[in-house]
Amino acid sequence: MNRFLKISILSIILLVTTAFVIYPVKDKIRILLMGDSTTIGGKYILEKSISSLLMAEKGMPEVEVINVGRGGDTAYEFIQSGRYKEVTKDLEDIDYIFFRYGINDYNPGKAHRKNRPFKKFFKSEVEDAIKMVKKDFKNSKIIMMNIISWRGEEKDGLTNRIIEEVAKEQNLDFFDIYTPYEKMEEKLGENSLRVRFIPLSDLPKRYHQVLKPFTKFVQWKKTDMVRLETKEFDAVFNNIPDWYKDRHPNNAGYRLIAEETVDYLIQLIKK
Repeated sequence: MNRFLKISILSIILLVTTAFVIYPVKDKIRILLMGDSTTIGGKYILEKSISSLLMAEKGMPEVEVINVGRGGDTAYEFIQSGRYKEVTKDLEDIDYIFFRYGINDYNPGKAHRKNRPFKKFFKSEVEDAIKMVKKDFKNSKIIMMNIISWRGEEKDGLTNRIIEEVAKEQNLDFFDIYTPYEKMEEKLGENSLRVRFIPLSDLPKRYHQVLKPFTKFVQWKKTDMVRLETKEFDAVFNNIPDWYKDRHPNNAGYRLIAEETVDYLIQLIKK
């Protein structure tokens, strides 16, 4: 066999190998999402989109996404309430863990904030939670995420700097979701990635029947709430106080978070 033919065969083998054996050989990849309402609020979209988009990649094994977020949760409460031990600690074969807290942690109305002010205790609370996760998930890749824009640049910046600092000190990966979320809202328009969530009673009565398909009694609010995922009624209600008050992602926001998470994960899995 001449030298040219040998080189040609080796080149073909290399091309085939790189085209089809991109990802590690594994039957299933399991991904765990930990966080607050901005995690659990997009449960279906985050779980379904992340798994589907990843499995669309050539050579990717089955992907399972587990979302243990809870509305109002903080890093401190997740551990101290016993919920971590109840719903997370015993999960097996977790490959990647996304840890995203900080929005509610800043809230001075939280019971533990009375004796544990944010600026003094948030960092140590995150550190304690991370240390516990690292101890129980020794073989998992832990990724710390910052928060999406919520209370303004100054307060969000403080929260996110602490999160990034802990990630660096704990030698963990850091995933910046704040920046792409903020840039996309600048591109699509203010509040374009936010849900409209407001009491029906705050809106003109003549619209109540029109809003019926978007209205549901919410137990924790103890009233009928209107929930809209689009700008459909912005032209009508933009002057209503609190129309834009809710900062949670709408479906478009969760789609963006899922997309960014997938792009981030693909690079990790390829390593």
